[in-house]
Amino acid sequence: MNLNRLAEQRKDLKKEELMTALKNLNEAWNYLYQAEQEKIVRMLVESVEIKENGIKLHLNLSGFDNLFVELSA
Repeated sequence: MNLNRLAEQRKDLKKEELMTALKNLNEAWNYLYQAEQEKIVRMLVESVEIKENGIKLHLNLSGFDNLFVELSA
């Protein structure tokens, strides 16, 4: 994830606000219901490639945008 890129796309969000939102999500993650966790993962992950030496996640930047807006509210 590139917070600089997201901050450039959304001039109304500052990188510091994005970092705070991620920290808040990390702190709250274990208190969320499984359905809420699943919704967030589906919002953020575009696809997953399984390879011999690991996995490759393709993230959905617009999903991060939506999540940050929700977390900042």
